[in-house]
Amino acid sequence: MRLWERVKKPKFYLKGLATSLPDSLGKYLPQHQPQFRGAGIRKDENVREAAAGLYTSWMRTMIVLHQQGGVTYKNVAEIGPGDSLGVGLAALLSGANSFLALDAVPTAYNLNNEEIFEELVSLFKKRAPLLSQEQCPKQRPHLKSYNFPTDILTDEKLKVFLADDRLEKIRIAIRAKGGREKNNSGQISIDYSVPWDTDASLFEYRNSVDLIISSAALEHVDDVVRTYYAANELLRDGGVIASSIDFKCHDTAGLRNGHFAYSDLEWKVVRGRSVFFINRWPHEWHIKEMKKYFTILHDDVYHHPRQNLQLERKDLAPRFSGISDEELAIAEAFIIGKKHASSNTSP
Repeated sequence: MRLWERVKKPKFYLKGLATSLPDSLGKYLPQHQPQFRGAGIRKDENVREAAAGLYTSWMRTMIVLHQQGGVTYKNVAEIGPGDSLGVGLAALLSGANSFLALDAVPTAYNLNNEEIFEELVSLFKKRAPLLSQEQCPKQRPHLKSYNFPTDILTDEKLKVFLADDRLEKIRIAIRAKGGREKNNSGQISIDYSVPWDTDASLFEYRNSVDLIISSAALEHVDDVVRTYYAANELLRDGGVIASSIDFKCHDTAGLRNGHFAYSDLEWKVVRGRSVFFINRWPHEWHIKEMKKYFTILHDDVYHHPRQNLQLERKDLAPRFSGISDEELAIAEAFIIGKKHASSNTSP
């Protein structure tokens, strides 16, 4: 079977074409995934289900960070929070004092964050187990156990973190909607920076963050070099970045890693006018860029199923000709990096 038939099917080019047409016409063509439209993806999601997924996302990250030892998360930031502040709210319920949401467009209030928060409080008070791998197969990292982490969030700690007066301070911060001038809730703060990687924003929040997290966001930024530079600027010395990155094609090709077969011109057609498209950076490119600023503490990779790896090296586009067979097999990764001492520098 020819490459065109296996990977570059006409429907993928038609998706790009649809983005240039009025909605009245484009709706008759195949469509890109909704997150490529820059308006969020979960406006109609059930709040309880959304809270369970957000709770699990934060807990998985927190547990693996705990395993690394000595990782502080009093001041947490998230790149690409999505349709709510839920992951950051879970961090606040785990003892963080501040949360900084870092966004390209303002979608973090698509869901009702006050309702999300109350659901999260209920989950913490019940010491609810995390969603399992079977219940939430797309989330990373994988864990050996999905029980509530009582060794990390002890009863003594939760008594402090879930105290009524502290919960009320978080509610006040949520209602302030990221506005510092209204956010007078003592030690608890929630800020929202949009767009977050401008010089002005980086100057405002420089060296103020202990931990930056991201889940399935770094594959969608156009300027990856700028993103890692900006993350480094925000982190304090010794601060940590923890990212789950998805390297799959996101339904832009007939094979999971088929997006590496498109030339730059073909990719421009496939993309069309979509925003937040995948950037096609393979795992090793991320690691190389991260090492400019961070020591890699943890690099847990997940591979494509063998039946999805029919792409041959001769089929690779020129810009990807140097990546290894191992890299072609990587579907996702969960990476933790620790900032080098005094590594704030120009990109």
